[in-house]
Amino acid sequence: MKKFIYCIILLFSICLSSNAQVYEPEFMYECGILTNNELIICEKQNAKITAKASASMYLTGIGKVKTRYQIPNEKSNVHINQSDTITIICKSSSNMMDPHQVIKVYSLESKKKYRQVQIGEIGTFTGSEVMGDNLPFNASKYGNTNTCYKITLIGYPKGEYAISVLNPLVFNCFSIN
Repeated sequence: MKKFIYCIILLFSICLSSNAQVYEPEFMYECGILTNNELIICEKQNAKITAKASASMYLTGIGKVKTRYQIPNEKSNVHINQSDTITIICKSSSNMMDPHQVIKVYSLESKKKYRQVQIGEIGTFTGSEVMGDNLPFNASKYGNTNTCYKITLIGYPKGEYAISVLNPLVFNCFSIN
């Protein structure tokens, strides 16, 4: 009888431990910030690509043209407090690919009516250069559905940030205060 009760207690504890709460975004290519057993969904914005030539390019034909992703609004409406480690859950179609090929994290520069990140530059004598302040992160598979990545951002300073998942023109934005 003691063995039977012991087995029941063991099975019950295994069932409880396997039902740990997993937080995932509802929609594909959406990201959320995991804080205190809550998932805060990031602000979703569509970016536009802009190009701006230097004054010398207009006057003499010699100079540079800078290309940028431009996101509406000066600041994100999703704010988190600065901490050593920030955990973000990103949903994709599958988590079988290398997350560094699927996910890009950008630091944004705030302007009066928009945020931006420079992604390229073409110069008359320097040629073209692909840029983009693509920031480093740690990643692992996450959840029960084989569709999510757990992104860990370590030591990011205060500022505006954006994450793209596969689509370079759709951003999940947030601010670190």
